[in-house]
Amino acid sequence: MTSTGVKTVLDGSFNRGIWYDAFKNFGTRNMFSFSSAQEHKARRRIYAKEYSKTAVSSFNVQRILKGRVSALYQFLDRLSSQVYDGKTGPIRVCNLFRALQMDVLTAFAFSDSNGTDFLGKLDSSNGQTLAALGMENLELFMEDCRCRYFFWESEAPFRYFSHLIAPEARLAHKNAEKWISDGISSYEVKWQRSSALMEKDELLNNSIYGKLTNATQLTWKERASEIMDHIGAGQDSVPMVLEFLVRTLSRCPEMQARLHDELTLLSNEGHQAAFGTIDALRYLNAIVLEGLRLVNTIESYQTRVVPAGGCVVEGYSLPAGTIVSAQPYLVHRQEEIFPESERFNPERWLVDGDEYKVLRQTLLTFSRGPRACIGKELAMSIIKTTITSIYGSFRTRLKGDNERAEIEFQRLAS
Repeated sequence: MTSTGVKTVLDGSFNRGIWYDAFKNFGTRNMFSFSSAQEHKARRRIYAKEYSKTAVSSFNVQRILKGRVSALYQFLDRLSSQVYDGKTGPIRVCNLFRALQMDVLTAFAFSDSNGTDFLGKLDSSNGQTLAALGMENLELFMEDCRCRYFFWESEAPFRYFSHLIAPEARLAHKNAEKWISDGISSYEVKWQRSSALMEKDELLNNSIYGKLTNATQLTWKERASEIMDHIGAGQDSVPMVLEFLVRTLSRCPEMQARLHDELTLLSNEGHQAAFGTIDALRYLNAIVLEGLRLVNTIESYQTRVVPAGGCVVEGYSLPAGTIVSAQPYLVHRQEEIFPESERFNPERWLVDGDEYKVLRQTLLTFSRGPRACIGKELAMSIIKTTITSIYGSFRTRLKGDNERAEIEFQRLAS
């Protein structure tokens, strides 16, 4: 599908179909799973401001993000300081980044003081397994776990028999819903017991759940479904991108060196620099965008339903009710836009003007149009800040030659 077709499908008035029912939580729809654009728009309005680039760059959000990235950095620093050559030994980075992401997302959802602390368990577990981190009940949010049964719970007619075909799917949902319920209960108990005005203000005004609580028209299940979607939607996509980037850069020492040279522009601030400064780093931006292009964070088709009256897409006349989709994997591999599309090539993004605009408009990692990912700016901030923290102080290399090889971090000489 060309950019014109993508624009027709994703920027138009197409609603979502029943496929998105798989993303209901507590038996209740949320912003992501709403079919109609009107319902989606009304729900999005409640907290859209909190996800804006201005809000994500604010002191309160950056305090959450930089605090968690600092915890990750300190873990790597402690490991590398234990031996004379400054090497950490092999690390399974996917769980490292999952701990980081969950700590950021829960703090963003429930306030800075009410988030999880999975990063605090790294010293005793080294992040080797989800169970060691205490995340074993959260496999619903992990792509490599959920892919075992997602097809059966999302595709008709199998979805109606998923409890027979893939009974583990229901258990995964129940475990995740119980975990979210416990998080909400913790938040509400803290709110009820708090006597300090500043603490109440943080809980209510510096958290997504606080915004949902202020929306008095929402039931408990609607708030719970929404907050579970906010946490679950970004839980594995950002770690997947971070793992891909670290693995790819570990094979490309010359790219690491170039990135490190650019990061020296931050002086001694490193990842603590203002996000606006980090965001403006051109080679870092190119590396992140190329990673977003190649990582298949959205494995499914972004389906839409042709509205009443039908439409024409790519020259094909489609009747009302037809299911259409735009698949990022295929769009990102259009050779006429991304030559040698399977090759990791950050240089392609180091262009200006209309050339850069075309590339950005073709990037569908966060979808596009009125139903694009609301967490895009938060995700970009997490990814760029984390990569800045790692490659400002360490070099990385693969410990093995297979696609699941662990990563070794080595501290750079001062």
